[in-house]
Amino acid sequence: MSEFLKKAFKDMKESAKAQHEVDKANFVAAKAEKQGPVGRGQGHGQARNPAGHFAGPAG
Repeated sequence: MSEFLKKAFKDMKESAKAQHEVDKANFVAAKAEKQGPVGRGQGHGQARNPAGHFAGPAG
């Protein structure tokens, strides 16, 4: 019985690690998607104000 539990806990640990990696990848993808494409005014030191308009160059 103890070998069964050891194997079960080992499997759960590996599954949790794999799920964590998937969650990290999904988070990075969602963050990149939220930021939008680079080269169209975003990601070049320009910030948007609450109305969605460019606030001008940063700095």
